[in-house]
Amino acid sequence: MRPNAAIFLLMFLPVVLSGQPAKKSPSLLGRCPVENIVSIISGRFVTPDVDDVLGVQDLGRIRLSMKPGRERNEVQLCRLVLLRLAGKRFQKVWQSRSLLASTVPRAGLAANAWTSADINADGRPELFIFGAESCQVISFNPDSIRTREFNLHGSWITDAVSCDINADSVPEIVTLELSPLDTLLDSRLLRVYAPTDSCLVPISEYITGLDWGKGINITLTGAGRLEDYWTDLPVLAGTYTSIRPSIYAVLYPVGPDSFAFTNNPFPWHEWFTKEQVLPADKLTLFNVGDTLVAYGYFVPGSRPSGPSKSFAALQDGEWRLLPISEKAQHITGPVCRFNLNQVSGWLELRDHIFRFYPTEVFHWRKQPSH
Repeated sequence: MRPNAAIFLLMFLPVVLSGQPAKKSPSLLGRCPVENIVSIISGRFVTPDVDDVLGVQDLGRIRLSMKPGRERNEVQLCRLVLLRLAGKRFQKVWQSRSLLASTVPRAGLAANAWTSADINADGRPELFIFGAESCQVISFNPDSIRTREFNLHGSWITDAVSCDINADSVPEIVTLELSPLDTLLDSRLLRVYAPTDSCLVPISEYITGLDWGKGINITLTGAGRLEDYWTDLPVLAGTYTSIRPSIYAVLYPVGPDSFAFTNNPFPWHEWFTKEQVLPADKLTLFNVGDTLVAYGYFVPGSRPSGPSKSFAALQDGEWRLLPISEKAQHITGPVCRFNLNQVSGWLELRDHIFRFYPTEVFHWRKQPSH
């Protein structure tokens, strides 16, 4: 055999032996310039043609004493950080002040909340940060940052999410709020706002308070499209401190300015069989085509080694695990959808390194034939 022919054969031998192309590794986009990032989302915050990354940085916990001689309350702190890709590395272009990431019960101290929404249809979402009866709106430009503040008298917002809940092609902001009449601060109120350039306009009254029992943390975990519903709906999560099945519900419109919530789209059971897969923590939600896909912990253990983060799709009222592709077998860190050089894929932050996976990181399971 001629030397050139031998080299050609060796180059393609792995493909011949395996019957499929060799596994491609994810693209490495350098170290994250900020430590302790616990979650990431993507958005075209600065320019309408390049994806940026908004990360939540864990700043640790502090103990506060509300009154002399009283016991101290532990508060979790965080900070929002905007990262922008320059070449093959992310650089920090903005960071927020320190924010409260947890509510202190019975201490009169509520968590900050944040979400993003494109309120002027310029292709660049604004960032909304909620504090004590106020909302700060931040608009990013290539050469400047604009900050405005809205008053929200009487509102005590602990979580927020944006979505087009009434399908009018304009995003609304749904908030989860504490009730000033609840001395124990256990129940939550829901409200829908229409954001404008100068204020947030309530388009609903407060919706019946949520109280799912002791030891359950209620949050707005995101928005998703469920079972061919015509628009995205905000998803509420009731999670425990331990790995056990969570409670999930959606808020949906029942009239022009009235809304209700239900947990019927989501399976939930205290007791489950080995064949069932249920979420066991706050999920990260994605719309993949017309299907809601979630990333997080599921029980029983999502992977053979035990409880670990996996992807699952909600189809026909049942969570179905999605097999991880070979190139993403080690994926465990925060993830988000991301476009790199006009290629759609997924971005993961693991061991302080950004990894970009082109196309999907999982395989769709075939539906069982009936």
